[in-house]
Amino acid sequence: MEALRSDVNNLLKDDVCFPQQQVVCKEETIDFHVARQSVFASLHTQSSTSRESIRRWGVLREFSQQLCDMNTFTLATPGSFAQSPYRDHLNNIVCNRKEGPNCHWARSARYRTADGTCNNLVNSRWGAANTVQRRMSPPQYQDDHSMPRGHDRDPPLPPPREISERLFASDETETADDDSNSLFLWSFGQFLDHDLTFTPTMDEEGKIPPCCEDSHKNHIETGCFPMLRTVDGTEECMQFVRSAPAEEPSRPEACGKDYREQINELTSYIDLGNVYGNSYLVSKAMEAGVYGLMRTSNEGRSLPRGNPNHCDNGRDGVSYCQLAGDKRVNEVPTLGFMHTVFVRFHNAMAKKLKILNPHWTSNTVYLETRRLLGAITQHITYNEWLPRVIGPQYMAQYGLNSLPLGLESYYSYYDTADPSILNEFSTAAFRFGHSQIPPFLVLNDIKYNIDDVLMDSSVLLDNDGRDLQSVASFLMNTPAKRVDRNFEEAIRERLFKTGDKGLDLPALNIQRGRDHGLPPYAKYKSICRQPIGPDMHDHPEDVARTLKEIYGGNIDDIDLFPGGISERSVEGGVVGPLFACIIASQFQLLKYGDRYWYENTRLPSNVRFSYDQIASIKSMTFSRILCEIFAGDSKPMNDVPQNVFLFSSNTTRTSCADSRMNLQPWKDSY
Repeated sequence: MEALRSDVNNLLKDDVCFPQQQVVCKEETIDFHVARQSVFASLHTQSSTSRESIRRWGVLREFSQQLCDMNTFTLATPGSFAQSPYRDHLNNIVCNRKEGPNCHWARSARYRTADGTCNNLVNSRWGAANTVQRRMSPPQYQDDHSMPRGHDRDPPLPPPREISERLFASDETETADDDSNSLFLWSFGQFLDHDLTFTPTMDEEGKIPPCCEDSHKNHIETGCFPMLRTVDGTEECMQFVRSAPAEEPSRPEACGKDYREQINELTSYIDLGNVYGNSYLVSKAMEAGVYGLMRTSNEGRSLPRGNPNHCDNGRDGVSYCQLAGDKRVNEVPTLGFMHTVFVRFHNAMAKKLKILNPHWTSNTVYLETRRLLGAITQHITYNEWLPRVIGPQYMAQYGLNSLPLGLESYYSYYDTADPSILNEFSTAAFRFGHSQIPPFLVLNDIKYNIDDVLMDSSVLLDNDGRDLQSVASFLMNTPAKRVDRNFEEAIRERLFKTGDKGLDLPALNIQRGRDHGLPPYAKYKSICRQPIGPDMHDHPEDVARTLKEIYGGNIDDIDLFPGGISERSVEGGVVGPLFACIIASQFQLLKYGDRYWYENTRLPSNVRFSYDQIASIKSMTFSRILCEIFAGDSKPMNDVPQNVFLFSSNTTRTSCADSRMNLQPWKDSY
C-alpha cells in the first residue's frame, strides 16, 4: 500500500504544472490534493489495484493537459472549466487584488468579518460582499460590451415567455413528485442560496423604473429590459429590470474589463450571512444585546418585526413583516420558518455556552455561537444536503465529501482559490429549486395556494408562533417536486401577482441570463466536457425535440437555464449533468477557498476548531437542530427522520432525547 501511495504522489507531481506561474511542478495545489484524496480513497476500497492500473487511470493523465493549459485556480477532475481558451479571461476575473483592506491583523483573528473581507489574507476582497461575480466563460453580450445576448439580433432569439409556455408549462398530472427527497431539500436550498447570492437590480438613479410604460420600454442602457411579445395582435409586456452593473471607479476589482459585470451583495462564504447580516451594522442590529442572544418576538418563538413596506405584496391585510439578516426573508413562509429555526437555534446554543462559560461577555457568547452555527451549517450542507442534489459521483469527483473523523489534517486551504460566486451558478444552475416549488403549502392543517402566501409571513404567527412544528412536519413529510422542465402554473403566471398581472419565474431566469451575457447552453456543455450530440442525449427525447423546435433547430442558441434545467437527473442527484458540474465547481471553491472552513486544522490554535469540537460539529444533523429548537415547546418533538432531506415511509427515525449536542469541548476554549 505504501508503495502504491508513493507511486501516486510521484505520478501526480510529474503531471501537475503551472507554466504561467513559472512553477513546473507544484504539489501543494488544490488539484493535486483532490486527485490524491480521490486515489487514496479508491485504494482503501480496491486493494487489488495495481501500480500500472493507477498509471493508466484516465483522470490522472488528464492533469498534465488540463493544468498546464491554465494559469489560475481550477478544478482537477473531468468536467473542469478552466481550459486554455479562457485562461486570459480567468486571470482578469481573479485580479481583484487592488485597494483591498490590509489584513495583517487577520491572521490570528478568531472570527470572520461580517462582510467577508480578510478571509483570504493575500486577496482580501475575494469572496467579500459587494464584489464582482466571477465567470466560467467570457460573456456573450450582443455588442461585446453590455447589450443583452440576442437584443436586436436578426434572426431574434425566441422570447422568454414563449419558451416558458412551450417548454415549462405543465398541469397537475405532469408535475411529478420526487419520491426520494422531501420538501426540506427545496426549502433548505432556498435558504442556502440566500446565504450565498444576491444580485441587485436598479436604474442609474438607484430606483426601479416601471419598465412596461412606453417611456421606459426601450431604455436598456438605463436599466429596463422588459419581456415583450405580440399575442393575437396585442403587445404583451412583463416587467424586468436589468441587474446593476459593477462600474469603475467604485469597483477596484474590475480589472480594466470593457464589458458589463454584475455584483454579489453578499459574502460568498457559507457563513449564515442571511441570518446575521453581511455587514457590521446589520450584524449588530440582529443582536439582542444581552447574553449573546439574537433579537426575537413572541417570547423567543418568532423573528422580530420588520418594516412592513419590505413585504408589500399588493394585497390588503398583510400586517406582519419579519426582520432578518437578509431582506428576502418574507418571500414565502417556509423561508421565514428556516430563518426562525436558525435564530432559535442560535439562542438555544448561546444560553448553553453562557452556562458553560459564565465569565464570557455577551459579545463573546454571540460571536462564539455564530462561529459554531456557521460550522454546523457547512457540515450539514456538504454531508446531508449537497449529496442529494449532485449525486455521489460529483461529490467524490470534486472532493466535496466530509473527511472521516480524525483525518481533518488532510484538508488543505488554498489562498489561490477564489470562492467568489460564479455568475453561471447564481443566474442559472442554483435556480434549479424553482422547479421544486410546490403548488401549495399545508400549515396548521390549512392548505394555502403558494401564490396566496408569497410575501405574507403572517401564517407563522398563528398561536403566537407556537405552531411552527406544523411547518417542519409539512416539509419533512411531503415529497419534493421533481427537478425538470415542469413548473407550477402559479410560478409561471401568478408570481407576486398584483391585480391581474403576475410574473413568470422561468421566463425571468432566461431573461436574466441574457441580461448577464451568459453564453448559451452548448458553450457550457463544452466547458464541462459533456458532448451534446445531435440527439441531445442528456435530455428525454420529447424535451430535446421541443427545445430544437423552439430555437429553430439551432442547438447553439439554446439558453443556459432551459437547456440545463430540462436535462435528466444524474444518478443519486436531482439536477442534470451540466448543472451538477456548475454547482460542484462552485461548492469546491467554497470549500477549499474558505480559510475558516470548519475542517481546517492548519490555522493558529486560537482560530481553528479543536478535534473534539470538530467531532461534536460532525455529530450534528438538521434533524438534531429541529429537536433542539422544539425541545421547549409544550409538545416537544419525540422523534425525527435521521435525514430530513430524504422522503420515505421507511426512513430511519431518531429519538430527540438522544439528539443534544455535546458542548463540553467549548468549555474555557477561548
